[in-house]
Amino acid sequence: MNVFLFLSALLNVADAKKNKGGESSTEASAESQNDKLGDVPSDPDSKKFAKKLISTSISNFSPDAEGLRYNTMTFNGNNTWTTEAVVHVMDEEMECTESGSWTMDPASSPTVANMNWTIDSSNCPTRQTPINLRVEVTLVSGPSGINVNFR
Repeated sequence: MNVFLFLSALLNVADAKKNKGGESSTEASAESQNDKLGDVPSDPDSKKFAKKLISTSISNFSPDAEGLRYNTMTFNGNNTWTTEAVVHVMDEEMECTESGSWTMDPASSPTVANMNWTIDSSNCPTRQTPINLRVEVTLVSGPSGINVNFR
């Protein structure tokens, strides 16, 4: 019986070490995935813009749609983005999400670039996907983190 308890304890310790290592490597892998840039022009300004874009916290941004506000928006190094949003319809507020992909033209500076955003998935009322947007993005310090001119 003591041998059984000893072997059980030994297996639990080995399993705990294995899980701990797995979690750490998964977290490191997720971080390194976001550090890598996908399809981005190779000039220095574009690289700087893209790196700053994926590290910017974007909040309270309206994507040029009546009553829709992105509470948070996150750009990823693999040319995807996600958002947590809210739609105001009359006196009601409905939470929803959108996600999609992005590409960019060569940046005109480390903080300004023309981009294409594609909304591939949305559960926001009145939104039919896919939606393609052409935008000029300026990365700013401040609450929203971004200024966007729709083209």
